[in-house]
Amino acid sequence: MQNKWLLQSNIWNEYGYTRFIESVGNNSIDHEVVDVIPFTETFKQDIDYTPTQVFGSGRFINICRAKGFPTFKSFNPIEPFYAASSWVNGDGHDMKWGEIPKMGLEYPCFIKPYTEKFFTGMVFESPGDHDKVQLATSFIDDESEEIVRVSRVHDIAEEIRFYIIGGTIVSGSCYKVTRVPKQYRVDNSHPAWQACKDIVSTGVIDDAFVMDLGRTGDTWKIVELNNINSAGLYETDTDAIVSALKHL
Repeated sequence: MQNKWLLQSNIWNEYGYTRFIESVGNNSIDHEVVDVIPFTETFKQDIDYTPTQVFGSGRFINICRAKGFPTFKSFNPIEPFYAASSWVNGDGHDMKWGEIPKMGLEYPCFIKPYTEKFFTGMVFESPGDHDKVQLATSFIDDESEEIVRVSRVHDIAEEIRFYIIGGTIVSGSCYKVTRVPKQYRVDNSHPAWQACKDIVSTGVIDDAFVMDLGRTGDTWKIVELNNINSAGLYETDTDAIVSALKHL
């Protein structure tokens, strides 16, 4: 099989992604940078091979999956692979989107969909917020049947993203402090690094994935897991990430 990576071009000027593409070249990896024809699922170039790795936007990765190209896992708002006590929203429950107006929920609450891009997880301050949410329904048969995760609102002081490849933390970056975007690289001296290492020591959910940790009080817990093929890079070490993926 041809060892070649397929990368979407950085059409949205995603922070860190141009560095990632450069790191692929610096690691002497054969690769091709492509675009998708707008409003289609067709690449502008003919791809007559099966790439060993693919990277780009969530939509790009979904197109690659549909074509049978290999991708890493995507994840639900909470995965039972890791203990509920390890999750910020581990105390939540699942329900259907259409049930929310009828259930008399305790507000404020945090609601996140299981279907990626149905809407962005958010805090609901009152029942009226249900009708204000902008839904992406072009790929949904019945929006009322969509499963969402409902949990109480937690005050998250800081959020750190970790790239975990081959069972090892390869790089990490802060991306938010007190709900305000802030990016800086973290190393193994950061307390979140050890917290992530402790969680990963219980097992790895995929060969390569992204874990976001949030600090509530003095405790670091999982905010969410992300598919590594389309995850934001922030200030992570893209050379280290690409090298680790290359040697998987």
